[in-house]
Amino acid sequence: MTNVLVIQPVLSAYRVPFYERAAPLLADRGFALKVAYGQPSEQFAQRGDSVDIACGTAVPTRMFGSGVQPWALRKWNAAKFDPDLVIVQQTVKALETYPLLLRQRFRGRPGVAMWGHGRSYSTPQGRAAAAYKQWLTRRCEWFFAYTQGGADHVTQRGFPRTRVTVMNNTIDTDSLRSDLGEVSDGDVAAFREQHGLTPGMTALFIGAVDDAKGFSFLMSSASEANRLLPGFRLLVAGKGERLMEAHAIQASGGPIRVLGRVQGHDKALALKTADVLWIPSSVGLVAVDSLVAGRPILTRLNGTHGPEVDYLTHEESALPLPGSASPGDFAATTMDLLNDTTRLAAMQAACVRASAAHSLDDMVESFVRGIVAWDDYRRAGM
Repeated sequence: MTNVLVIQPVLSAYRVPFYERAAPLLADRGFALKVAYGQPSEQFAQRGDSVDIACGTAVPTRMFGSGVQPWALRKWNAAKFDPDLVIVQQTVKALETYPLLLRQRFRGRPGVAMWGHGRSYSTPQGRAAAAYKQWLTRRCEWFFAYTQGGADHVTQRGFPRTRVTVMNNTIDTDSLRSDLGEVSDGDVAAFREQHGLTPGMTALFIGAVDDAKGFSFLMSSASEANRLLPGFRLLVAGKGERLMEAHAIQASGGPIRVLGRVQGHDKALALKTADVLWIPSSVGLVAVDSLVAGRPILTRLNGTHGPEVDYLTHEESALPLPGSASPGDFAATTMDLLNDTTRLAAMQAACVRASAAHSLDDMVESFVRGIVAWDDYRRAGM
């Protein structure tokens, strides 16, 4: 067997189905897969999204600095797994990457691959830092790009196109569709009654309840929307460092309803009840939720989004406002859409049509093909 180790900063719940499907497919082709995942930072842990997995091992982590993604050293040897290939995250802050690259260069084993965005999408990065990230990426034998845009970025900067696999990053869309199909009209009616919601006047936020996701902007926009359309409510689905503040706003009579972190049926129920999604910052895999559920996203072009924002089409599946848009602008655009029921229905239908392009099975197959291609590359002595 050829051993493949994936090192993740943390293991999020949405990623578990990917590994559970990839492991047996790789085993059929002679590869053993193991995931070594670190401990979440304090800020990330408040999101309540880190889990464990059967084909993985939690490994000790030393962190340096603060924030959601501090510098960190994950002691992958604690996984007690002798890898032929190690797949690391495409980040300069993963300190385990550097000795692994030295081993690859001077010992020839294990090979090192990266997976990631291709470039820095969600955080500002200077020219020197961006160049260094690409230099580090080119030291690897293979690159697994989340999207085609990321693949294009690294190949335009010298990484061989023949050693790039495009993953088309996604969630378990089959499970989400199944959960949505099991939500009845009666479920939606009961949910609306429970939370005091009016049909045609509901937006949903799904994500970390923190500053990175634009918490203050969300709260101000909800107040503006309620002023323009009394009865408007914003559902807040998620956890994070500002969750208690969200509860306090609701308790004081604010136009929000705090759901906490939602999964499975609860997530599907929130999506079916809402008319639109509000994601003012950091659109990532929620773009796939939006498409599968048929709920267009309103956001801002503020340079914070992940590569998955490319799955959305302006004016069809998303309404992106300028980065300088105010909460009043955000609310007014929402009201225009909610009041134009024909346009809203057309956008919801466009979302569902576009969702057909995103499948976890396809992502898993791409990953497996990429590992097999890396193995062929290695065996050819290239």
